[in-house]
Amino acid sequence: MPNPKGPQPETREKADFLLVPLHGGDAIPLTRPIYVLGRSRRADIQLRSRAVSKLHAVLVNSGGVLMIRDLGSTNGTRVNGQKVRQGILLPGDKVALADIKFRVELAAGEPEQPELQKTEYMGSVPPLEDPHPSPVIKIVPAQRRKR
Repeated sequence: MPNPKGPQPETREKADFLLVPLHGGDAIPLTRPIYVLGRSRRADIQLRSRAVSKLHAVLVNSGGVLMIRDLGSTNGTRVNGQKVRQGILLPGDKVALADIKFRVELAAGEPEQPELQKTEYMGSVPPLEDPHPSPVIKIVPAQRRKR
């Protein structure tokens, strides 16, 4: 069962995303930019399962984009059933850390948008370039190690 620690110094008032346990329990609002998930007491979100590694994965919320990265766990991280090393999570995605499963949801309301440094959009005309580019990480299937 997940056990999120209390708020840390870099906490936002509103969460962009929720991590909803599929096995029951309260949704976890993701109000900070970085969370470490695992079995260890050092993890921000503690997962009580022997199948979960001590430091299993990290969630990063950057500019309204939620990313996950496996930290070399023994039993792996899966997104929508596919084993991944890293990837971008979308609302509705199902994330499995070993045998603990979650669904990613948008929090109530819309994610806060950064202030634009350029002239505001006019109607439906998009800007030529993104004023706040975000790093893009594609979901990459884990490769089996050769023995």
